[in-house]
This record gives sequence, structure tokens and C-alpha cells, in this order.
Amino acid sequence: MAKDATADIVHALNDSPLFQRLLAGLDYQRVGLQLHRRGRAEQEYTALLRAGKLHDLLTGLQQQEFVIRIDLETWDRINTPEEAAWMKAHPLEAVRKYWPQIEMPLRVKLRLGARLLLS
Repeated sequence: MAKDATADIVHALNDSPLFQRLLAGLDYQRVGLQLHRRGRAEQEYTALLRAGKLHDLLTGLQQQEFVIRIDLETWDRINTPEEAAWMKAHPLEAVRKYWPQIEMPLRVKLRLGARLLLS
């Protein structure tokens, strides 16, 4: 992934009020948000998130996949019931609405609970 593409992703996520609310509401003991990359242990990502190093984490991603996994309880706690219900029912539209700048050659997967909603 080109460096400017990674910078665009970081910029888009950092500017997203929804993403900031997600980060603020996560229970890291349950690892509500997980970012995966081949060859990198999940614990490393969790450590970066706990340390508040979102930029370092995203800049280090070198593959074409970005995964957001949010447990249903966390999602419902930090959003209005209407907003949560709409996003669960319309995951593709939700990603386009909340992260419009992310139009990259990467796959975005949004997981709410154990259900894969978008790929």
C-alpha cells in the first residue's frame, strides 16, 4: 500500500467523530476493536491501541485488508439505538457515510458481534 494511501486512511479515521467515539468507548479487555495484518500478532495491535498509537498502528499496515470488529454491547452503549439499528441493517451505507474518504483498493470488513456485515 502506498504511503499516501495509508496517510489518507489515517486522516479519514482520525477525523471521523464516530471512530473517535468508538475508540473512547472500547473495552480493551474484551478487545472490542481489532486490526489484523498477516505476520503481525494480534497482541501487538492491542498494545498499540491501548497506548493510544492509532496513527502508528495504521501506518504500519501493509496489506489490503482493514478489519473493524465491534462487539454489539459496546456499539449499542456508545450510539443511539436508532443509529446502531440503522448501521447494523445497512453496513455498506454506514461505512460510506462515516468513512467517505476511504475509497481505497482495500477491503473493509465491519463485524458487529460474530456476524460479518461487510466485506
